[in-house]
Amino acid sequence: MTIKGKRVFLKLATESDFPLFQKWFGDSGNMKYVVSHMLQGVEYNKEMCLEDYSKKDLLLFIIGINEKPIGSCGFKNIDPKKKRATFGITIEERRDWNKGYGTEAAQLLIDYGFKKLKLYQINSAVLGFNARSIRMHKKLGFEVEIRKENSPPTKDENGKFWDDVYFILLKKDWEEKQREL
Repeated sequence: MTIKGKRVFLKLATESDFPLFQKWFGDSGNMKYVVSHMLQGVEYNKEMCLEDYSKKDLLLFIIGINEKPIGSCGFKNIDPKKKRATFGITIEERRDWNKGYGTEAAQLLIDYGFKKLKLYQINSAVLGFNARSIRMHKKLGFEVEIRKENSPPTKDENGKFWDDVYFILLKKDWEEKQREL
């Protein structure tokens, strides 16, 4: 399955994408921005990859531009009964940061979640020092649900402690935001 936007596309991730994830998850410069099940310093191996792809509550896409993969996004903890899921996104290729690709990819995925998966609510978490991601979430219409200190707290590269930011986006708010655009 592929979802096409104006500048980016989302391609459903498959087992053959494992080398990309292994490269991306091995980059500590990128992983410091990710709130994830991934443990820092743990090598993302084939078994972890296959376990991820076999989960029924996970939908993972490769983000690409001009046939070139630049990151990933998706939903985890998809709950069809409660009609909610947790959103995540990362642009892994630093040369493609700050160009709006993540925002466009997020719009495509969120729209897919509300229209095709029939979600009512999308949740997300951002490390407090990730200003770019916080701006993107707010631009897309996410509301801050809570600020919560981690246990242990999240520390940036300068040793400062940050609260994580938990966001929520309801379908009705998304639809209203789309009418404004």
